[in-house]
Amino acid sequence: MELEDDIIAKPDYIQSIENFAAEQSQEWMVLEFSQLGFIVFTVAHCEKEKAKLRIRAKPSLFQHMGLHSSLSGKIQNLKDKDFGKSVLHKAHNNPPAELHTSLRIYQQHTLERVYEGKDYFWASAPVAGDYISFAFLKPLKVEKYLFRSGNMEYPSDMLDDTTVEVLPADEAVRKGLVGNGSKFNYPATKEGYVKIGAFQNGIAEGSIDPSLGEILAIRLLIHSDSPVWAILSEVSPSVKATRNWFQSLLSCRIDSH
Repeated sequence: MELEDDIIAKPDYIQSIENFAAEQSQEWMVLEFSQLGFIVFTVAHCEKEKAKLRIRAKPSLFQHMGLHSSLSGKIQNLKDKDFGKSVLHKAHNNPPAELHTSLRIYQQHTLERVYEGKDYFWASAPVAGDYISFAFLKPLKVEKYLFRSGNMEYPSDMLDDTTVEVLPADEAVRKGLVGNGSKFNYPATKEGYVKIGAFQNGIAEGSIDPSLGEILAIRLLIHSDSPVWAILSEVSPSVKATRNWFQSLLSCRIDSH
């Protein structure tokens, strides 16, 4: 497979390529996944024969992003019309929460909109001490978390030197988990938050130890000034599923038999 280094790709593009290749009922030599193709030097006869075995997939899976050609001084502002609109955020079904941030929000790209899966969050360059917090309306058993910064159009607007912290609902649990006397030895803040992770390459992802119990809030804390703006394109605190009353009733009826 030939890919240039100045492109963006649609999510799950590898699976899409495999599916498209498997669907072909005729012989093929080249499968194309972009309207723009790639540069090939060949004789005219070979090009005609190759065209018979060249199959083009739609919609395109890749979009060209670069401006500068490999030829000196040439601008190559090529865009694939079949690529469609770039996916700049990913939605999740998040639990109700109060959202707060010290960052200066840009236009309509609010924290509420990324949390509700309607848009991405975008703010001007963070400084040390800035934060983003998600305070749940009731204590929740959060199993894992995922925070993704940057997106396809602005991949460099990532969070760096930023930790993920949780606020356990039970103060006794907090005290038992923090400090040199604890076998867990979690670092803690003076507000009672426990540090459980950090951003690496723009992503913070991990599981939350069940010993932390129910969680009141999750906070992203920035520890140094950033030279770039910050985007959050995906926010997902995954809560342990609870059975509804119908499932509980059905289970009781099954157990009674």
